[in-house]
Amino acid sequence: MTTARIRRIARRLALYVLVALLLAFFLFPVYWLIVSSFKSPVKLLQVEYWPSFSLFNYIVIAADPRFKRALYTSIAVTLGTLALTLLFGSMAAYAIGRLRFRGRRPLRTLLVWTAAFPPFVLLGGLYALLVNPCAIVGGECRQLSLYDSPLGLILTNLVLTLPLAVWFLSSYYRQLPADLEDAAYVDGATPLQAFAWIVLPVSLPGVTGVGLLTFITAWNEFLFARTLSRPGGMLTITTLIASFGFDGFGAVLTLAASVFVMIPVVLLVMVFQRQLTTGLVGYEAASEQTFGPRGGWRDRLALPRVGGAATVLLIMLGLGVLVWAQYGWRAIRFPYPLDYGEGPLLDQALRLAHGENIYRIASDAPPWTIANYPPLYMLLQAPLTRIFGAAYWYGRLISWLSTIAAALFVGLIVRTLTGDRLAALVSGLVLLVIPYVSFWSALARIDALALALSLGGLLLVVRRPERHLAIAGGALLLTAAVYTRQSYGLAAPLAAFMWLLWERPRSAWALAAGIGGISIMLFALLQWLTQDGFWFNIVTANLNDYQWPLLRQYLLESIDLLPVLIIGGATFVLLAGWFRLRSWRVIAPYWIGATVSALTIGKIGSNVNYLLEFSAALSLAIGGLLAWLRPRPLLRQSAMLVLALQVFVLVPGSRYHAFTTAVLDDPETPDQLLRVVQQANGPVLADEAMGLLPPAGRPIDMQPFEMTQLARAGVWDQTPLLEAIAQHRYAAILIFRVPGFRLERERWTDEMLQQIERSYEPADEIGLTIVYTPRGR
Repeated sequence: MTTARIRRIARRLALYVLVALLLAFFLFPVYWLIVSSFKSPVKLLQVEYWPSFSLFNYIVIAADPRFKRALYTSIAVTLGTLALTLLFGSMAAYAIGRLRFRGRRPLRTLLVWTAAFPPFVLLGGLYALLVNPCAIVGGECRQLSLYDSPLGLILTNLVLTLPLAVWFLSSYYRQLPADLEDAAYVDGATPLQAFAWIVLPVSLPGVTGVGLLTFITAWNEFLFARTLSRPGGMLTITTLIASFGFDGFGAVLTLAASVFVMIPVVLLVMVFQRQLTTGLVGYEAASEQTFGPRGGWRDRLALPRVGGAATVLLIMLGLGVLVWAQYGWRAIRFPYPLDYGEGPLLDQALRLAHGENIYRIASDAPPWTIANYPPLYMLLQAPLTRIFGAAYWYGRLISWLSTIAAALFVGLIVRTLTGDRLAALVSGLVLLVIPYVSFWSALARIDALALALSLGGLLLVVRRPERHLAIAGGALLLTAAVYTRQSYGLAAPLAAFMWLLWERPRSAWALAAGIGGISIMLFALLQWLTQDGFWFNIVTANLNDYQWPLLRQYLLESIDLLPVLIIGGATFVLLAGWFRLRSWRVIAPYWIGATVSALTIGKIGSNVNYLLEFSAALSLAIGGLLAWLRPRPLLRQSAMLVLALQVFVLVPGSRYHAFTTAVLDDPETPDQLLRVVQQANGPVLADEAMGLLPPAGRPIDMQPFEMTQLARAGVWDQTPLLEAIAQHRYAAILIFRVPGFRLERERWTDEMLQQIERSYEPADEIGLTIVYTPRGR
């Protein structure tokens, strides 16, 4: 090897080492921030080079109402600043860069000087103007104050963004060929028309690059947001993060929120880096790189062809799906109950496996249990209990796979109705990232299976309305959904019926007759087998009190959590029918039926499982909306970016995930409770810990919440239970108490709690569960 070649290799190696050191210098702090954001406060100062992947910090952040308000405020301020900067900046830059008038160059120089001022120098004047806008003319109009308001912050951000936007765009416009406007002037266009219809479309790379810089500046702005708002008033995302502090639990929240806020900027830069680099160097470079021929394997990838907005949306959805999968995998592997309702369902599956009747009418003798749902889900688990014993993993796996099937069916329905693959993909993935679905999909509950069956039946009918076999299969699946959860007899059957009524009216009535006939025969059979207990459990025991404040609470929470999905879906349902879209014939009836079903969430004891069908309706409507906007690229791209922001808010989860994640991160507490149940010398009563009884080999003797509702409705006499408690029939009673909440008052009658206090005494407190044992023992 020659000396010259050795020198070239040495120089190249030195260059690579230098580049690697620079990358490490710039990227390692970011990596360390990400790794530290997953830690607990105790482990924050411990050296760990690989993240633990516990999302608890992120879930706590997402569940904080202040974080959502601050996030929405930042989005509004950023988008408002972006819109005004591009509107006024592009027109001012066109005038300075293309039109000739006296004072043009001094004006451009003045803009540069304005951009060079340190922001804190302007704070005093901006504060005075925002508090009293009329001060500029010597007047007094404090009632028009913009202090501590998003609009005031938008206007002050223009001081930072507008000068640079005009500077960059005026340089860009100066390089445009003059014949572009000359041709427009020959046709009689005014300068404004030439700018709007000729110059602006050609200069999109420059406008996009400036828009991205404006977005980054407004999104990251802290000084104005902190100074121009009162303490305890308006918060942006940057000021909220600063309020968490850097000590204890606030430190990990600060780190998690910082990573969370960094994601949109990183994604936008990654996706629009071509426009950012070419748009700021001028028209000639932009023409060569943006409008020139594509080359290289990176440019031939399929993903960039969907457009920048679609790429951002798909990346955000991909992150959401990864979080959903990680959360579900942890839940499936967790050996203890995660929800109050998991234990009764496992107990019912065990009883069915032993040939017992789970639909008993409440009587004087135990077990005092209620089977609120039809038997299909429990029948699926019954043989698995024989093979694997009492465990929760197979019930959760059924729900998890059912959720995947439901998302697939949603996408296929949209694909069948619209022919738009991108809209179909987005609609299916959106279902997985909606917090209600992602939270419930990892639980051993019936709802995900019912949703998958109902959407599968709807898909069969939509894809093959002309085939009798598809109608028959659809009727069977829709009936199976009803006999998994009875409330699924509205949305999907209504949508299937209305679709066939448009396409093939005879098939519509055949479908209705099939569903009705099979359902009636199964109901009669179950009534006979259970000696009329099926009606009592499925209908009578489910007629809980309806609470309007509870409905209002869930309604406001849904609007706060899913504003873009709700507004976008409602827009499609209200307007698509006017344009006679084919997809509206399925999506609108499903939306109406799912909304009616969701309104039953006002029943006492309800949970977010009542909103799974409504979540599917939102996903279908969003898919229909994106497909409808396909001939309107600008509107479609804008809708995708707004939807990406919505998904960005949904990715960490919700307050429901916070409780479950806390349980997943603390397996010691349920393990201690399990040992208490196993060591008890006799039957055990429990509420939240009721799910520990089946894995411990003990049957559930009484379901507190269900029997309490029956007792308060006068359907069941609780005297035998009170006598059993007084006689110390139970070796232990486990009651879950949350400070500040009267949850035990919903699950136990006052007479039960009083009898427990008289006959039992607190022996231990494990987590939030108090263990009572008989007095005198």
